[in-house]
Amino acid sequence: MKTTIKDVAKEAGVSVALISKFLNGASDARMQPATRERIELAIEKLHYRPSTVARSLRSDDHRNLGLVIGNLRRRYFATFADAVLSETEKRGYRLLITLSGNGQEKELQNLYFLLNNRVDGVIYHEYLLSDEEMLKLKRRQYSLVLVERESSIFPSAGTDCREGVDGLARWCRQNGVQELCCVFPDYCSMQPILEETFRRYELRQTSFCNVPPEELLKKRPDTVFFYAWEQVCQFLRVLDRETTGYSPGIFCAGSLFDHRLSDPRIIGGIFSDMQAHAEYAVELLIAGINHVECPLKRPVSSFKTGEEFEVFRQQNKNNSWN
Repeated sequence: MKTTIKDVAKEAGVSVALISKFLNGASDARMQPATRERIELAIEKLHYRPSTVARSLRSDDHRNLGLVIGNLRRRYFATFADAVLSETEKRGYRLLITLSGNGQEKELQNLYFLLNNRVDGVIYHEYLLSDEEMLKLKRRQYSLVLVERESSIFPSAGTDCREGVDGLARWCRQNGVQELCCVFPDYCSMQPILEETFRRYELRQTSFCNVPPEELLKKRPDTVFFYAWEQVCQFLRVLDRETTGYSPGIFCAGSLFDHRLSDPRIIGGIFSDMQAHAEYAVELLIAGINHVECPLKRPVSSFKTGEEFEVFRQQNKNNSWN
């Protein structure tokens, strides 16, 4: 006998209206964590899938993918969303984008809304989803691909940064850089790879998580590596205000589309191809939906000096991502 929304409401001990709001990610569906837990357990126990999904599964019109992303104001996120959209359309799918505004509650509402109602699977480019939540999604057999986050629960579409990190370490060794100050956000998957690589090359590196540029300026490191481009911009603005003559060597991680990376104060970085990254994420998700092996290999980053990047940018200036 088919499970209905009424069965789920009865099992969870809540109203049908509240179940409906939970499934649709309604903005007014605020509830206690214990209530949300009861609903999730009831859905899992009864193997309930909303009727909108069932109708779509019987229809040729059911070719939708989802993207959960923080916002579209930051250039990186906007460009990544545009790249995912173009790759989705090439494969005959539509893309539904939801913005979390970097808030965990809204992020979960948007994610469940997509998964329960409209899409075959979701590309998840956020960092607040806990392992516990991911396990719940896994048990309910949802298709999810993580971006720039490694997990044993869902596949990751992050760039393979090992080659780029190795190039950075070799450059530092060859150019007499003995210690690198690294500034990472708290979600960064590159940090342990960089630390291990620098140990292998017998170089020193110190890591700071989300350190403000003013605090970093007090430490006055000779050479700095920034993982997030926004951190580079903030640090350069602080340097522009200073008149002390302090001018460290700056490395960064970035995408090859960004013309701002040609700033002469940036002497090199670990670069990845945004379009290849988006293509891999889409292919990985579709492969998971269809239970087949992904036809593409994970994109590989590379190390480039500032001069090498500028040459590359000029050669590819007509590309849509440049």
